[in-house]
Amino acid sequence: IPDLREAARQLMRANEANPDPNTGVCVATATLLGLWAQRRHGIGQRIFVNMLAANAYANSDDFIKYDGKPAAAQVDAELHGTAATYRLYETAEGWIFFAAPTDSDWRAFCSAAAPELASDARFANSASRAGHDDDLRVLLARRFRERSADEWEQMLVPRRVACVRADARTSGQFFSHDEHVLANDFTPIAAHQRLGPLRRWGPLTKCSGGRADYGPGVLAGAETDAILQEIGRADQTTALREAGVVWSEPVELPL
Repeated sequence: IPDLREAARQLMRANEANPDPNTGVCVATATLLGLWAQRRHGIGQRIFVNMLAANAYANSDDFIKYDGKPAAAQVDAELHGTAATYRLYETAEGWIFFAAPTDSDWRAFCSAAAPELASDARFANSASRAGHDDDLRVLLARRFRERSADEWEQMLVPRRVACVRADARTSGQFFSHDEHVLANDFTPIAAHQRLGPLRRWGPLTKCSGGRADYGPGVLAGAETDAILQEIGRADQTTALREAGVVWSEPVELPL
């Protein structure tokens, strides 16, 4: 039981939430394709997308099986990573995530931080590194303990080596304050009726002609009056509300 609890704690801390964005991308793609087909051919069609199908599509490399398919890389027992060149490492202060899966990535890392490993025949290419993964993991763990997580990130990222601090803050703090996130407008500010200005999820991709601003999560019935006006029943708003036909959640919560 303690082992199960620890594994669950780590998984929850990792905050794996890809089903929702996967489904959003698939729904948007299917909708746009349907609209394009309708405009091009003049024929409408029913489009059905569910979360299971969307994630099967997004993870099709692991969802589909066939004879001779290479085995997918598995995370180790400590949930640190899938290989010596793709995993979490403890540093002199804090943890980093290091990723150098290709030969060019590996050469860039060796040039910046481990020139002696560049000439080691055991690590000459991706195949040989995979064959000596345990040895390489020990050597990299020893090297990364020589500096702090922040120092490694500041040293390697400008050299185009994927190495970032992994324990600096929670996901909420990251999406609210990280300079990269803010510069790309991944979490724009929206005006909520009840809560005032707040950050919300923004688009991961933008299209020409798309929205310049994004609204907040709405309160129940927030657009009731606007809808009644649009359908020509604005003069009946008060009567419909008093009769309980329509309703809106109050902006102010009762004390």
